[in-house]
Amino acid sequence: PTGSPIRAREPRLAVRPARLVWAGLAGVLALVATGAELDRLSRRAPQTAAFVPPPFRSFALGPLVDMAAARGDRAGALRLARQQVARQPVPAEPLAALALAAYRAGDQPLAVRAFEQSAARGWREPLTQRIVALGAVDTRDWRVAADRIAALWLAGRPDPQLDDATRAVLAQPAGRHALAGRIAAEKDVVSAML
Repeated sequence: PTGSPIRAREPRLAVRPARLVWAGLAGVLALVATGAELDRLSRRAPQTAAFVPPPFRSFALGPLVDMAAARGDRAGALRLARQQVARQPVPAEPLAALALAAYRAGDQPLAVRAFEQSAARGWREPLTQRIVALGAVDTRDWRVAADRIAALWLAGRPDPQLDDATRAVLAQPAGRHALAGRIAAEKDVVSAML
């Protein structure tokens, strides 16, 4: 029919930039989620730590420190351990890893500082607690020895060194008194020790 207006088709290009932005955002979110999930996976599967992109490495740094140390790369282990502590400053485990890496790299002052911080922050990190317990037994600081020995027994990781430290504490009257006080405060220690 004549006289009917024919509408020109509007170009769809005006809609495409918005769709591209949404698709781009979805892609970025997918990459971030993948990086974060790979990092978390490295806690259970340490062999995946090497595949975690550097910006997403947090949990992956622990296995990477261990791998560098196993290769004999002391400087690399120290660098990675420093990164781990910078990204996870609260837990004792990264500080214990830093202390061990610094000790192996010959940086004794850093090793001592990191070890002291690890000992102050976490009762569940077994290496640090074992060293503190043995040091306390050597210096006859029975209260500290009893605290750390009780924590190790509660963690459920008995070993010959823990048995020896426990015997050393129990062999001294002040040690027995300190351990008895710790056991009285934490009843589960007895069942863990038995």
